[in-house]
Formats: sequence, C-alpha cells, structure tokens
Amino acid sequence: MRERKSLKVITRAALMLCAAFALLVFSPIVSKAEGNPGFYSKESTLLLYKGSGANYYSLSNIKDGDKISASSSNKDIATARVQKYTAAGRSFQSVVITPKKVGTTTVTCTVKRGGKSFKSTMKVTVIKYKNPLKSFKYAGTEYAKQLNERPSYYIKKMKKEGKVSVTANSEWKIVQIFTYSNKTGKGKDWKNNKNVSTKGMTQLSVRVQNKKNKNLYITVHLSFGQ
Repeated sequence: MRERKSLKVITRAALMLCAAFALLVFSPIVSKAEGNPGFYSKESTLLLYKGSGANYYSLSNIKDGDKISASSSNKDIATARVQKYTAAGRSFQSVVITPKKVGTTTVTCTVKRGGKSFKSTMKVTVIKYKNPLKSFKYAGTEYAKQLNERPSYYIKKMKKEGKVSVTANSEWKIVQIFTYSNKTGKGKDWKNNKNVSTKGMTQLSVRVQNKKNKNLYITVHLSFGQ
C-alpha cells in the first residue's frame, strides 16, 4: 500500500477527544504545496450534530514567527480563532472553526510575516449530519449503526488486522478509505473489500462524496486506542 506524507487537516491529537466523540475532520492525504501561507482548501463542509465541537485546520507554508489571525463573516453559522498546539512531536498554529448552526460563512485567515500580510479565505458550509454509510464492516464486525448519530465512534480496543468492507447510501460515493495515527501524523490509503492493518494507527476512516453536489464531502471514523 502507498503511504503518503501527512494529512493536511489536523484535529487535536488526543484520544480522549475521540472517546468524547469529538468530530474528526480530515481532508484527503496530500503532499504539501508551495506558495503563499494560508488555507490548503477553498471550501470545507462541517457537520452539525449533538455534541459536535471544534475542527482544527492546519495551514500551508507557515514559518516560525508568523502572526496568524482568523475571523468568520457570520459568527452565527461558525466561529473562527487561532490556536497553538502540538501533534506528532511538532508545534503547529491552526485555525479552529466551530459550527453553530446550518448555513454558510467565509473564514478569513491573515498571516503577517515581517512587513508583508497574506490573506486566504475558505467557504465553510455547515450541514446537519446524516450517516452516509449503509454498511461499515471491519474484521467481521458491523459499525454502521454506531455512526447514525455522529460521524465518529470510539472503540477501546481494535483488532490490528482485518478486512474492511464499506457500502455508501445511494446519494454518496466512496472516494477514500484510510488509516491515520495522531501519534506520528502519518496516514495510509486502503482499498475496499481488502485487508487493512490498524497497527500503530488511531483511526480508520471513510471519505464519501455527494453524487449531486460534487463539492460536498463527509468523512466518518472509527477511532481506537492501541
């Protein structure tokens, strides 16, 4: 299997958040792009459900000494702030976006570096969460029902190897199945209906795309301790 460098949308690296069903939001695993500092993506979809919380977005091409600020054009829909944290042994500054209600807002990130100022924007759409999966089997156990109320389900102890079989509901298309470790910051893609290794990982995730709205993606997760 092919191992990529890093996930570009990083959530807080703590398993207790998984246990509390904090939303784990990840973009596809991609390599770092060159250019001005700011958001990796121009659009993002956040899910609203009981207990939904903050989502952490890493930024591209950030350097030590950069001063970062963030704001939301509609705080009733979602709020935005900047927070420093540590993941995989490294220090990061991330934009923290918290959904409040269904709707759309624009989050602006400003990076000041010396006498220069760089601005980037991201359209944030907040939607009510609905389980996009008909079936999510791993190592012979079905987990789809556990994802009906929220997009993340915590498993105290996960089998380290097993077959993954995922079926999306009719309005969704599976575009990615991956494992990720918030200890190492590395992820790995897997194929549907094939064996998966979760050794050293902290979550098994499925990303789906809406068939009618090609810009709408949802990622659901099985989070676990090892």
